[in-house]
Amino acid sequence: NKTLLALAVVGALAGCGGEEAGPPASAASVVPQASIGQLEAWKFEIMKADRAADFALQSSGPAVRSAAFSTEGSVILPGVGEIKGQEAIQASHLEAFFAGKAVGLTWAAERAEVSNTGDLGYTVGRYRVSSLDSAGGRAYAGGTYVTIWRRQADGGWKMEMNLGVPTDDSAPAP
Repeated sequence: NKTLLALAVVGALAGCGGEEAGPPASAASVVPQASIGQLEAWKFEIMKADRAADFALQSSGPAVRSAAFSTEGSVILPGVGEIKGQEAIQASHLEAFFAGKAVGLTWAAERAEVSNTGDLGYTVGRYRVSSLDSAGGRAYAGGTYVTIWRRQADGGWKMEMNLGVPTDDSAPAP
């Protein structure tokens, strides 16, 4: 599962901050590289956006979940597939929470990376979802997630894609 997650991130961010294979680019086509300090500041911004999205869900419930996504952002859920667009994400989360499929969702980013141009980045972390079992008790499942972030025109960050990979049935709380 971790190999698939790593391949998904590499494929999604190919060229984000890495060196291209092949002959060197001409001086006219070289993209300016950010300083280490600027890269660290952007990583901090992405981690802050990730934490803010979790906090909004915890404090305001599933009705606010889609606000962290770009207009055409998407979520990929195991057994469901891709859910694309803020409205579809909103409907999916409301259905899951109010139909009892999920009663809690928490996550915590462990690290962030950002492209040298500061327009794309990603966070990787752990998530935990709780649901009600047949006896009315809580059952927990969790895993690892990757969220791809894109800088918006206002300078803020929005989720372009969120992918969760289940790794076990008793994940510790993030």
